[in-house]
Amino acid sequence: MDLPASDAPCGLLIFDDSGSIVSGNPALHRMLGYEPGEFSLKRMAAILSTAGRVFYQTHFFPTLKLEGKVEEVYLTFRGREDQDIPFLVNAVRIRQGEMTVNYAALFRISKRGRFEEDLIAAKKEAERANQAKDDFLAALSHELRTPLTPVLLSAMMIESEPELPEGIREQVVSIRRNVELEARLIDDLLDVTRISHGKLRLDQAQADVHELLGHALELVEHSSNAKLI
Repeated sequence: MDLPASDAPCGLLIFDDSGSIVSGNPALHRMLGYEPGEFSLKRMAAILSTAGRVFYQTHFFPTLKLEGKVEEVYLTFRGREDQDIPFLVNAVRIRQGEMTVNYAALFRISKRGRFEEDLIAAKKEAERANQAKDDFLAALSHELRTPLTPVLLSAMMIESEPELPEGIREQVVSIRRNVELEARLIDDLLDVTRISHGKLRLDQAQADVHELLGHALELVEHSSNAKLI
């Protein structure tokens, strides 16, 4: 069973190449706030918004004429109360005797517009939250690192004392290495922020594997001894 154009749930519009409207169905009249048949003798420019007229002249109609159809094109119309009303438009050209007319189906997308606005707002809110997190991490890292500097300098000065007993020197070396490790961990915290912004910098350097393993064993030595591991 065919659905009559008058009962179609979307707007239906017929217009010629000069831009004159041949007819429009009742649904389109209602969507734009017109009485049935009121804009049948109008031109397309009369029911398009300012931006819609420009887009119609520069893209919509040239594409329709060149390719014979357009699909899901965003086009803004002007309602009777001078409000902009967005539609998705599908259109085809059909030859009728000596002339060609253009048939268009229009789907109002006011809800889609609101969804898009909500998505944009959510994206901006997420960006603000990420920036706040980055600012917090940067401030926290600075506050954590600042008190480590005098501790590290003091440990290095004590370690350099020539008369320092060897047993004490080993303890001071352990303190220095742990402070340096803490500083590196804080730097790693800052790297998380740099990674999110695509600004992570990698510094390549040679390392002594035996020395690194010795440091790792030193870090876990006290806890492993306490647990009799």
